[in-house]
Amino acid sequence: MPVEKIKPFGPDDYKVSDEALEAAMRAVRDLLRKKIDDKTLAFDDFEPFFRSLLQESDRALTVVAFSYIDEKLKEHMLGQFYQGISGGAASLFENFGPLSTASARIKVAAGLHWLSPPTYKNLEALRKIRNAFAHQPFLASIADNRIVSLLGSMTPMEKPVWEAVADKVPEYDKLSPRQLYLLRAAFTCSGMLREVTSAPDALRMGLAPSAAFQDGREVVPAAYDKLVRSSVIVMFEIAADILARRQVADILRKTSPPDDGAPNQRL
Repeated sequence: MPVEKIKPFGPDDYKVSDEALEAAMRAVRDLLRKKIDDKTLAFDDFEPFFRSLLQESDRALTVVAFSYIDEKLKEHMLGQFYQGISGGAASLFENFGPLSTASARIKVAAGLHWLSPPTYKNLEALRKIRNAFAHQPFLASIADNRIVSLLGSMTPMEKPVWEAVADKVPEYDKLSPRQLYLLRAAFTCSGMLREVTSAPDALRMGLAPSAAFQDGREVVPAAYDKLVRSSVIVMFEIAADILARRQVADILRKTSPPDDGAPNQRL
């Protein structure tokens, strides 16, 4: 009885449909999101912190806001490093360690693809604004041309969200430099927190840095969804503050006596 020859497998026998491949990749991304959810990340201080900045002076606002952002970046970078190195991972951030400055931390995080290019660019601008206020004693206002130029170099992450609710907030084009700074600092910080706590795990799994966000808002890890909501709440707080100040200004204009050119007389 003749033995039937077995046909060797050819390239066509290993073909996988696009649908099957995407389903497999989706399953891996789901594992990434579960890994992130299992960390029980909490960003509970984000909203109250940025709301507290509304009444700060321009100098305090820019210095304190960046200090918070930088501390959060340091905290989450430290959590990604191997703790068994000589001196411990914390030593990288201390004294003359390679990550002892904000500039170094931002550059390394971006170089590792833990930060997206827009977030990296915005963090660099916020750092330069902080430095300007910290080292120039006569710089008093965010409306200074040097600061306005740095603000203009930033990616306006807040703009699509602001314009999505344009009927509930003041005109975007009429926002002051201070108001833009608050919005861009808050939205940049929110983006940084999402990226630096998800990209390292995604990369270790062979995925794109932004893989956790590729399948729609419905499946985004709960901590990130809450963080985005907090960003929007901060945005509405800024909008409410703008409207309240405008109302006060309108009242003052309506109640102020007309200026007839005569000197003011006190009774």
